[in-house]
Amino acid sequence: MSRFISAAYLGESIAMNVNFSFRLLIRGIYGNNANCGGCGVPARSDGHTAGQPSFSGLRLCSKILVLTALNFIILAHSLCRPSLAEASDHLRPLANLHFDTNAPRTETADMSEERYEARMLSLREKVEMLYERLYLSAGPRAREPLAAAQAAWLDMAGKYDRVLRRSLNAAVKVFYGDKDKERITNIFMDNTLSIYEQRAMDLSRWIDGDAPTGAQMKPGKSLQEWKSAIRDKGAHVEYVMAERYRMDEHASRMAWEKFCDAQESFLSAFHGDGSAVRAELWLMHNRLMNLTTLQEQGAIFFHTEREE
Repeated sequence: MSRFISAAYLGESIAMNVNFSFRLLIRGIYGNNANCGGCGVPARSDGHTAGQPSFSGLRLCSKILVLTALNFIILAHSLCRPSLAEASDHLRPLANLHFDTNAPRTETADMSEERYEARMLSLREKVEMLYERLYLSAGPRAREPLAAAQAAWLDMAGKYDRVLRRSLNAAVKVFYGDKDKERITNIFMDNTLSIYEQRAMDLSRWIDGDAPTGAQMKPGKSLQEWKSAIRDKGAHVEYVMAERYRMDEHASRMAWEKFCDAQESFLSAFHGDGSAVRAELWLMHNRLMNLTTLQEQGAIFFHTEREE
């Protein structure tokens, strides 16, 4: 309702400006002329004779017309879009609406940029050191696929960092209503730190010759079903997030898929054993699903429904 009241005042202002501009325009062109059409403009006392244009009047007229045009723009905007007050609670996600209610806070919810960057630098150095050790210890057959997988991983990590840094570098509430999962956290920091920690863990395992076992795989989903579910969830993230982030998100998803393919080639060359490869791939896709699910929570937190 307030939107239409404001629009009514703007409409009245526009009408007054148009009326006054028209009268001033007549006066500016025709001067102090009693036969100017009954415009009601007071007689001029500036020395101009009838029919002689007043340039100061025309300048003032042009300014009023510009103001009128701006009022038209504001009026159209106020009628076509709801005000901030009207893009209200019923359009906001519950996690956003109830952000201030009590919930556990993770370490990253209050982590400074300086602490984050210091921790990330340490992880980058650790990953680089472990990769070099693995490359030197791996057999000739596995080295080239390892190098390709590492290059794909670094590309993915960079693109993933870019989209999360732009879209989710803030404390948000996730899993609202789930008493076991609900928390306030920084998803950008959570997920980017996680992928480096997981990479360091994997490189260290491979140096030691360890691999996950089939017993660690949860039943109920085949690898193909995992891939399909991750693509669907990633598509939902891209749909829900603000349009300005979607190109970066799409590039990130494509980089993830290229890394997964390169990683599978490396694992096949490194392990040889089919069951070990399947267990590694299950672990990789399970992690990716968890990361994507958390990212989805962040996208939903910032998503505001449009009122048609």
